[in-house]
This record gives sequence, C-alpha cells and structure tokens, in this order.
Amino acid sequence: MNFETAELPFDRRVEYAAHLKRLRADDRVLRFWASVGDASIDMHVAGLPKDAAILVVEKDGVLLGALEAIPSRRKDGSLDVEFGISVDPDHRGGGVAHALVEAAIRWSFDMHAADLHATCLSRNTKMIALAKAHGMDIRREDGEILAVLPLAA
Repeated sequence: MNFETAELPFDRRVEYAAHLKRLRADDRVLRFWASVGDASIDMHVAGLPKDAAILVVEKDGVLLGALEAIPSRRKDGSLDVEFGISVDPDHRGGGVAHALVEAAIRWSFDMHAADLHATCLSRNTKMIALAKAHGMDIRREDGEILAVLPLAA
C-alpha cells in the first residue's frame, strides 16, 4: 500500500507527542532505549530542535506513524541526519515505516546531507530489517546497531 507522507508543521508537534504516548511500554523502550513516561515524551518533543523535521503518515487527522529527522553539522562542516521512527501498533506491517524512511531519504538528500543514520538496540529486529530493506549499512557496536545510508557522492 502506498502512503502519502508530509512534514508536520512545528505548531502541530503536540500531535506527535500524542502519537508517541500511544506506544506500548515495550515499544517505548525500543524507541527511546529506556522506559519513559508521558512527561518524558513531552520533554523530548519540546526539546527537539526547530530545524528537525517530523515526517508523518496520517489518516483522518491521526498520526499512524512518524519519523524524526534531526540534522547536525559534523566537524568537517558536512551535514548528518539522524532519525528515529515509530508506527502505531495497529498500523504496522502495511508499509507505513517504509514510506517514512523513503521520505527521510528524500528530505535528507534535499538538505544535501552526507548521510542518514539511525541507532537502535541490537534486539530491535524490525528496525534492523527496515534499515537493511533501504540499503543501509549495518554496524554492530556494544549491543547497539548503527545503520548508515551514505547520500553524498
């Protein structure tokens, strides 16, 4: 199934927080690497940089999935984009995550980023499979997985 993605306007970030709060406890651990409560999610969303993009798939005004794309400058001046992704449990397995990663690749490329990457726990097999499906290089380090997609030629 094809999903339309969009960048969530800054003034709608409260909806992103609501999406994250719908995640089950085990999903929150995979997404945030720790057990987090609703207040921590509110602080996380409020602390996102203004230049971060929240890419979303929504239906009838409800976010089905979201991806944070956070740009940062390396010491050499090149741009790097890190992402974190989440999909509502009832909408997994239908292509929402794939649509969001494709949108992140396009967004990062348009930003002239050198690469797009994500870090996840080594037990997050769905994230690892998603990264592999998009051609990301998988590196294992100390119980963590670093998935990298070079974008610059």
